[in-house]
Amino acid sequence: MPSEEFEDNYRIKWITERSTGKKYAVLLQNRNGPCPLLAISNALLLRGNIDIHEDMSYVNEEMLIGKITEYIFRANPLLREGDEEIVANEQQNLADVITTLPKLKSGIDVNVRFNAPDAFEFTPELSCFDMCRVRLVHGWLVDPQDPSSFESFAKLSYNQLVDLIITASSDQYGQLENGMNSEESSKRQVIAKLARDFLEDNPSQLTLHGFHALSSVVGENEICVFFRNNHFSTLTRRDGKLFLLVSDLVSCAKKLARNVLGKLVTSRTAMFQGYLHEPEIVWDKFIGIHGESQFFNFDLVAYDPFRGVDRKDQDLAERLQAEENRKVLKPKSKAPKPSTTTGGEASSSNQDEDEDYKLAKKLHEMEVSKSRGQATRAPRQTRKATHTSTPSTTPSTTPSTTPSSTPQPASDKSKSISSSCWQQ
Repeated sequence: MPSEEFEDNYRIKWITERSTGKKYAVLLQNRNGPCPLLAISNALLLRGNIDIHEDMSYVNEEMLIGKITEYIFRANPLLREGDEEIVANEQQNLADVITTLPKLKSGIDVNVRFNAPDAFEFTPELSCFDMCRVRLVHGWLVDPQDPSSFESFAKLSYNQLVDLIITASSDQYGQLENGMNSEESSKRQVIAKLARDFLEDNPSQLTLHGFHALSSVVGENEICVFFRNNHFSTLTRRDGKLFLLVSDLVSCAKKLARNVLGKLVTSRTAMFQGYLHEPEIVWDKFIGIHGESQFFNFDLVAYDPFRGVDRKDQDLAERLQAEENRKVLKPKSKAPKPSTTTGGEASSSNQDEDEDYKLAKKLHEMEVSKSRGQATRAPRQTRKATHTSTPSTTPSTTPSTTPSSTPQPASDKSKSISSSCWQQ
């Protein structure tokens, strides 16, 4: 059985559909690279097209690619029967896909078009999605209600848009192409300005129009792969709502820290590797374009971060969070001009640290009290906190860094969207 010691092994999380008792395997990403491969694999696993034995906790890349290849052969009857020329063509396509599948573990280049959720420039890597009967979609779309932009460049691919901006930049410095007059150059300058503004205004590769278009294009109960932020996720639509499969350990931990620990849930059971053993976190509701999240189990029952927490502890946590929110939102008074000594500055710093220390101490006491009340656990040993190590309980609001979509004319490296699959 594969173990976690090898780089090309993927951890399996087993989830259960309560209404039927059926178990499903979800492959988890915990390092840079394999998200296209895992997104396709999870779509096939959830659809029941491939399976993994329930005794397994890891699956290696070779086994995974073998299962995908077997499914492709079953799902494409033209590989076995029909016109001789068609069969030969399909068999060549299969051979190309088998060669391409291992490359998916390190990410692929995707060249989107901005007029439809399923509009992409064809590449050999995208043939893997076609042969697996899994649709690839995105939401980086130009709004038709902006007719100037939509008519100018919506049908272009990302690479073509970059070329347009680079060429217009050359025109701006008097390097007109042969045969192009100033009027044509001015028109191209206007289009390039619109394109540049679009890329700068939508660096996360998702627009509001794109979000609504996805809700219409993805079919009910369809399982497909969603491309955004140079990352591939398994996407479905249930009861008219979009849900993303939670399979990225780091991304899940960050969202829990921001959206769950924002309620001062101090339990670590749902953090990072703890998510692996949290059966109630399966889907992340795709609420909007600003990163809003709400976790659900497989049957779409909302995840309750206070499940199993004493009501008194919950009330205390909510009161403490309310106090912390008021402190954060309270307008800060203008700081007095610092004196020539460091006394005033140190006093202000110490006061802030004292407030953090008091809050952290309350949380720590709450955790200790909770753990002592559980008969199955040994009492936890407390340790006095210090100012320098006091964690802040204020949820982080700093957005994740996403790769800039603004092209850099000086380099051709900007002419493709490289799926690094790891957003810090």
